[in-house]
Amino acid sequence: MVHIEFMGVPGVGKTTLAERLAEGLREQGGNVAFLPMDDMADLSRWGDRARHLSGIARYALAMPQQTWRSAKVARAFPQPTWATAVKTLGYWLATHRLAHEYAQRAEVVVLDQGYFQGIYSWALQSTALDEASLSGALKLIPIPDIVVVVTAPVAVIRARLEHRSHTHKMVDRLLLRDDRALDKSADLVARIEQAGREAGCTIVRYEGAAGTSVHDSAARLLEALRYRCVNRAMSTEALSGSAAQ
Repeated sequence: MVHIEFMGVPGVGKTTLAERLAEGLREQGGNVAFLPMDDMADLSRWGDRARHLSGIARYALAMPQQTWRSAKVARAFPQPTWATAVKTLGYWLATHRLAHEYAQRAEVVVLDQGYFQGIYSWALQSTALDEASLSGALKLIPIPDIVVVVTAPVAVIRARLEHRSHTHKMVDRLLLRDDRALDKSADLVARIEQAGREAGCTIVRYEGAAGTSVHDSAARLLEALRYRCVNRAMSTEALSGSAAQ
């Protein structure tokens, strides 16, 4: 199984790009699962809450070692309130559960946000943060095969966040409320990216821009991933070479 996930500031275009990438991989003949995590692991909707919590509880019992590691990650990033800590930990465990579940069903699993994005969310809202916390957290999580780091100009990100104001999550609201949070957020993505590289994770950086179609962006990203060992579990041609950093 090949695990690909995306990381970046909210509003940068992770979900749309990840979905188009998954479609492109399917067209190449792969058995690909695309997981839009905000939809699949949203604990705020009453109709889904019991099912999600039950699934998290089953995962915690089945994977006690990973659950313990998750608790250690949570302790590394103190949160401003207990409610924030509980909600973020619930989302984090739901991500673990869904990634583990779909890994049994598909050759390639594409997450629009996964373990690295979870570290980003923990760290952005943390009341204390240092490099040791970031590097230590990465040693406690499953390392994806590839992380696609998506960036875009701050003006583009802000416009997208404001456009989707009716669906804002707590991190979105934080970024729009505090002008300094966007600068901190971009810096944090870069720090996690560097820590990921040092941990041996394969990272592809993709810079989006205003005026570029999602179709063209996904096509270019798919071509870049040709030079990474993404397709080792698929029946198509083996990939080789290296993507530009």
